[in-house]
Amino acid sequence: REGDVAAAKAAYQRAINSHHSDHAPAAQVVLGNLLAGHDDADSAEDAQGASQGAYRMAINTAHSEFAPMAAVNLGKLLADQGDHDRAKAAYQQAIDSHHPDHAPAAELNLGNLLSGQGDPHGARAAFQRAIDSHHSEFVPQAAVNLGNLLKQQGDIDGAHAAFQKAIDSHHSQFAPMAAIDLG
Repeated sequence: REGDVAAAKAAYQRAINSHHSDHAPAAQVVLGNLLAGHDDADSAEDAQGASQGAYRMAINTAHSEFAPMAAVNLGKLLADQGDHDRAKAAYQQAIDSHHPDHAPAAELNLGNLLSGQGDPHGARAAFQRAIDSHHSEFVPQAAVNLGNLLKQQGDIDGAHAAFQKAIDSHHSQFAPMAAIDLG
């Protein structure tokens, strides 16, 4: 039934308990996502802890798809909670997986986190690694973010090159944004 969180949790737990090499880690990630989005204020903290636990279980499986996915999701959750050091460590786990989708996502998220923490050099390196991945989803956003970072630092030529990279991607959201930022 739609909206039956308890039934969904039970179903995911059955999949986890199956110890199936693919279904269990997938269920751990989805359970983590479900718990991370928990809206009940009274138990939100418990849900966040349980979400972290579900993501960590998926990471510990070392599944080639779901472990790096869980690491990215855990990094986002921890960053949202202000636990930046552990968020960076989670992102690094995804990056170290070299997964073609999740590693660039982690680089982008790491760049955003480092930029927000006032580490422009670390952010610049992370954004550049996301760009170097050539991933069609993450290159345009990383290029816009890098362009804005370089613009703030007064590197107008570098910002122009980054914005142009986003424009050249023809991405429906980030190409126009880069064109506006380019001025």
